[in-house]
Amino acid sequence: MSLNLIIVFKLILFLGVQCDEEIRSYSGYSVIRLVPKTESQLNYLRELEENVLELDFWRGPSYVDRPVDVMVPPQLNHTFDKIFEDKLLERNVMIEDLENDFIEDKADDPALRAKPLRADIVERHFDDFQRLPKIHSYLDAVVSKYPAVSSVISIGNSYEGRPLKVIRIGEGNENQNKPIIFIESGIHAREWISPATTQCFGQYLVQGYKARNADITALLQKFDFYILPVLNPDGYEYTHTRDRMWRKTRKPYGSCYGIHLANSFLILIQVLILTETLGTNGEDRLGSETYRGPSAFSEPETKAVSDYVMRIRDKIKAYLAVHSYGQYWIYPWGWTNTLTPDDKNLARLAKVASNALASVYGTKYTTGTSTNVLYAAAGGADDWAYGTGGIKYAYTVELRDKGSYGFALPKSQIRPTCEETTVAFIAFAKELAKEV
Repeated sequence: MSLNLIIVFKLILFLGVQCDEEIRSYSGYSVIRLVPKTESQLNYLRELEENVLELDFWRGPSYVDRPVDVMVPPQLNHTFDKIFEDKLLERNVMIEDLENDFIEDKADDPALRAKPLRADIVERHFDDFQRLPKIHSYLDAVVSKYPAVSSVISIGNSYEGRPLKVIRIGEGNENQNKPIIFIESGIHAREWISPATTQCFGQYLVQGYKARNADITALLQKFDFYILPVLNPDGYEYTHTRDRMWRKTRKPYGSCYGIHLANSFLILIQVLILTETLGTNGEDRLGSETYRGPSAFSEPETKAVSDYVMRIRDKIKAYLAVHSYGQYWIYPWGWTNTLTPDDKNLARLAKVASNALASVYGTKYTTGTSTNVLYAAAGGADDWAYGTGGIKYAYTVELRDKGSYGFALPKSQIRPTCEETTVAFIAFAKELAKEV
């Protein structure tokens, strides 16, 4: 990208973008899907992502013919139209006006419409996306109602002092030497569907146990499920009060706030290799959506999780990081296209889970290593859990959808996402039980 073009973008955005805002409106913001057809177009988008840090790439550039989703401020619409026309980039408008989506909660896509769920699986808590205090109260209520099979553990606090609450679900108490499936979600603040889905899965487990469901009972006798619904509580609350599309934490860095926690589970060699080959994509720049912080585990949130996981890692048999969006079930490595020694086993369990998920509504997930099906990225929790923690089955799960709503997935999608993901998690755990 030419220096002049970068300056044009900076000048256009100068009055409209700050590191932090009081209350942010997304009126007039669109989400555009671009499909690079040549290496030249792909490299152009990479330069755009790296240099114009004010732009929010919902789905970054990876490979030729793979979609790139970018949120465009209204003041850039004309400039973008001209640039993409000159570059002959294939493009479609996925969301016309993001603020309207928030306000209207538009009608569902018939292909994603929910079937009625049994009342014993999903209660009114899952009719909407809940605020953090209500999530924590809900976890406490579950434990109060099902004390024989659940307990709540606080593993630390966020920068602003909010607790990181983990619910343990399994027969017996936490001091038993049972294998653990560890599930974390809500690391990216705006991905509201991930905390809703993991809570819903937990409820399915406790209610299934009480109902003497044979499969659930067997799993809770075999495993303890540790579920951390909101890994980034400060950012999550901020999305409910100030900025719906906020992604990062809320710790101040200069005049800006927060880091991209999912880039902060770092192994130095990964960072050096990717920086050399792909550039930083803003990961070292204050204010960037992907700023990874001054050092690995610099934030109290990831430090708390890493300390806790490393303390019990000998018992953890699977680590699932739940995100959105894109419908992927991916596994290490994310920083290189080299396959791990456990690739066949990782692929097998991912396929079992994705096939089970598809059996509910026909939702299709792509499985594979992050580098080969998405893009190369250093600092992912699955790479860290596998490479540093020695946890063989480590995955990132990207929930619905494919981009029609993206991060603005409406509340009507909570229940169907929960139901299909629960079926996938159960199938995954049953397959894992054959090995441990």
